[in-house]
Amino acid sequence: MGRRRERTRSHRCVAVSDQLPGRSPDLGQRRLPGTGAGAGESDGSGDALVDRVAFSGDRAVGVHVVGTGGRSIEYADEIALCAGAIHSPTILLRSGVGPAAQLNALGIDVRAELPVGQGLQDHPIALVTLALTDDATVRTPDARHTNVCVRYTGGGADGNDMLLTSLNQNVLSMAGADAGSGAFGVWVNQTYSRGAVTLSSADPTTQPDVAERMLSDDRDLSRLRDGVRTLIELAEHADTAAITAKPPAQSNEALFAALDDDAALDAHLLATAGDAQHGTSTCRMGAPGDPDTVVDPSCRVLGLDNLRVIDASIFPAVPRANTNLTAIMAGELMADRLD
Repeated sequence: MGRRRERTRSHRCVAVSDQLPGRSPDLGQRRLPGTGAGAGESDGSGDALVDRVAFSGDRAVGVHVVGTGGRSIEYADEIALCAGAIHSPTILLRSGVGPAAQLNALGIDVRAELPVGQGLQDHPIALVTLALTDDATVRTPDARHTNVCVRYTGGGADGNDMLLTSLNQNVLSMAGADAGSGAFGVWVNQTYSRGAVTLSSADPTTQPDVAERMLSDDRDLSRLRDGVRTLIELAEHADTAAITAKPPAQSNEALFAALDDDAALDAHLLATAGDAQHGTSTCRMGAPGDPDTVVDPSCRVLGLDNLRVIDASIFPAVPRANTNLTAIMAGELMADRLD
């Protein structure tokens, strides 16, 4: 049984953000109204894992939390899930909001059948490693790892559908930074492939299954194939040779072996392409009658009261750009509307 927490304001909104163990939630510079402990104040609970939403009928009344002190329920007048494209749908699924077949298989009662977790998108990226000279190498892993990005049109429906980037370190995750290696990268900015986030267990400590299915649409695969060949031209340019210690073919043997054969290059990309950490679209916004819709234009989960999703998971599609500014815009706009 959960314990009721005393409300300290006339209207309280619980905003669920970071779901990573050992980290305190960070909602940025602004917080949703009513999340603070008092006027002009804000509070947050670290080392707390949100299991699922608490309901009274079809009305969300709080969240079930697993913390260092055990289980409890945080009650509020408004619930906003802001846990991102992976964990916002995961919380909804554990709450009985999602595809009925998936929930029934895990013994979760279906509260609202919606396409939660479906439609995942990200920007697939491929890299060409550059062995930098000592003079061109960054001096510390804390140095900025990217420096130049160029958007271009590579055959997408709306243009500006591709992006080239140069990296001072051959890394997307700074935990694995290699200060002696750089790279050229290309990613598909306008993507058509879609994946899914699904539950493997109703246990909130079990991570969901994430099937990105990047490059499953040939329109994405063909453009990344062309983009990688453009990277090779850049890597073999004389200006690049001036800052590299050895030819790119020596640093990218598997890629060069597949470069002249479309099928071989496609297989290489399917095995090695990464994501740009721009996950979106697992709780898509749209018209209430659209079969892909999870939230309406006010971020309200269809068929349920006092429950919203406000993060990149609501994007109908991944933007043709980094998701940071778009996610901030959504948060700022909804903070104003809920104030």
